[in-house]
Amino acid sequence: DAIIQHVDHAHVISGCTTVLLSTLPFNNNVKTLADWRTLIDVNQMIRNVARSWNGKPSNTVSNSSQYGKDGGKEDDGGGVNVVLVQEFGNFTNQILYKNAQFIGYNISSMPDFAQEDNNDNGRKWEEDGMWEEFLQHRYLPHGMHPPSVSMVCGHALENWSIRNETTTDVPCYHNGISTDGMHWCVESLGSRYAASVACLLVCVYNNNNNNNNNGKKDNV
Repeated sequence: DAIIQHVDHAHVISGCTTVLLSTLPFNNNVKTLADWRTLIDVNQMIRNVARSWNGKPSNTVSNSSQYGKDGGKEDDGGGVNVVLVQEFGNFTNQILYKNAQFIGYNISSMPDFAQEDNNDNGRKWEEDGMWEEFLQHRYLPHGMHPPSVSMVCGHALENWSIRNETTTDVPCYHNGISTDGMHWCVESLGSRYAASVACLLVCVYNNNNNNNNNGKKDNV
């Protein structure tokens, strides 16, 4: 319901008719397997909202998960027509997976990054492999909130190929992915992030000259 309400309010505040929801990436606040699974579940909720979004009826913005239910706030007669997912979490997980392989973790092969499990609970390759393989291995000298080695380090060392251990006495040669395990390097990933937004918007607007079915200019 919270995700749906945020989509609704985006239209109320800005008049947008298309909303992009970005999946959440891994960071150093994900400390346990339970945290990791919660992140996967949240991202799947985002995908489910986008898949089930059928547009809003005119003249109302709902305050519940039942789109268009009476009692919503009056708007300009429209609503959010399209909800799209920017798979930022999936994208960054692929980068972490590849970097972990590069610096020496024993990863036999790259998974199918589009694979989801049969129960629609998220990306199966994320839950099954990433945590046990490398995400829980932290670079402790980094401070109070140690990041995953695969997120901040770029130098291939055998010391980091041992599973289920932390690194305390090995220097970390920083990569171009993240410097602290929380923020992503804009110089490396920013252009790809912006390009993905443009690509998603093309899916909506490329064939309609920026006009919706009512002849009104759409906003994002």
